[in-house]
Amino acid sequence: MKVMVLGATGLTGNLVVQALLSRDTVEKVVVPLRRRIEPAHPKLEQHRVSFDQLPMHREIFRGDA
Repeated sequence: MKVMVLGATGLTGNLVVQALLSRDTVEKVVVPLRRRIEPAHPKLEQHRVSFDQLPMHREIFRGDA
């Protein structure tokens, strides 16, 4: 399953990302963000985006959940 998390750099969003990364059923966690999350993870796909220009980034806004 491919899952997108918005707000991944916040307290709750970061906890959600960590929980998803630990699940075997999740193949990829996609996060659009302004700044990178550390540490990197093989299942974590980070995309730096300008939230003022979201239509330019529409290709990353596709997921299963």
